[in-house]
Amino acid sequence: MEGVKEQIMALWRCCFDDPEPFVRLYFDTRYRDGHVRVREQEGRVVSALQLLPYTLTCWGGEMPVAYIYGACTHPRYRCRGEMHSLLSEVLGEMSRRRIPFSVLIPAEKQLYDYYRRLGYAPVIRRTGEVYVGVSPVASFVREYAVDDLYPFFSARMQARSCCIQHSLPDFQFLVEEVKLSGGRTIAVAGDSGRPGGLAFVLPQEENRVMLKEWLYDSEETRYRLLGAVSALFPDREIHAFSPVTRSAEPSEAAGMLRIADAAACLQRYASAHPDVSFSYNIKDPVVSQNNALFVVGQGRCRQLPSDPDKEMTDIAALPELLWPSGSKKFEPFPYMSLMMD
Repeated sequence: MEGVKEQIMALWRCCFDDPEPFVRLYFDTRYRDGHVRVREQEGRVVSALQLLPYTLTCWGGEMPVAYIYGACTHPRYRCRGEMHSLLSEVLGEMSRRRIPFSVLIPAEKQLYDYYRRLGYAPVIRRTGEVYVGVSPVASFVREYAVDDLYPFFSARMQARSCCIQHSLPDFQFLVEEVKLSGGRTIAVAGDSGRPGGLAFVLPQEENRVMLKEWLYDSEETRYRLLGAVSALFPDREIHAFSPVTRSAEPSEAAGMLRIADAAACLQRYASAHPDVSFSYNIKDPVVSQNNALFVVGQGRCRQLPSDPDKEMTDIAALPELLWPSGSKKFEPFPYMSLMMD
């Protein structure tokens, strides 16, 4: 009988239209049996997802995050609640393991409503820019070893206010993934000669390319990076995505976040916002540990029994209260990129 990995690969090919080279690359280099959670029928895997560990830098610290990846159900077993049951079990596991957040990227727009019912909220956001008529300058391009690019990449990602971080193995995989897709990882030098700008470039239609991610250490290296992209992909619009800043509205959803451990999340928030006070009577139909009254103030979060006389706050609303849109006091939205989507 096929092992777990072989069954997951077969289910993946059935449910997704990823090119075979990507499937091979992922399962040869990044797949781990320990990350997989499955539902079985008659001894066969019919529904599966992968629980990939990441780190979120936010509110002055680091917190573990579980990225739901490759969630799928065999067509013959859909609409039977298999994935809902599996996700519910996984969210309970995250809470027990004190993992504050789960994140995911819905494969289709209509799935946002489905995940919202499971407590996810579209607070992972990004802003887009389009560059037209950029002057190509090939001399800006530099060749660096992948391992030499990673320190620059990691430092720029760490500098972002609220961002999912990538390890060196992630980065190495991402460079190969972009290459398989016909794209390029483009680097330009900063004033010191070391890497100063980096872009993961993916061709789309004949007249455009997308920067899946781009990072730079100054406005000068930003200019160099755009010129290098234009030189390698001439006469194309350059579509780029970036984290949302106060001056960069409007934004669009780039994924969803779910609070799996409200106590751990709110304690971190309280520590970073000692001057903020509030209380929420949380209702969570999936994770029972979150059903409580949470009181935040003076840098602490207290968890008390639910108050039947106090208005209930659904768990899906909590992320939007912590990262509100249009708030006078801007709170950087969670941002993630290069998530193998």
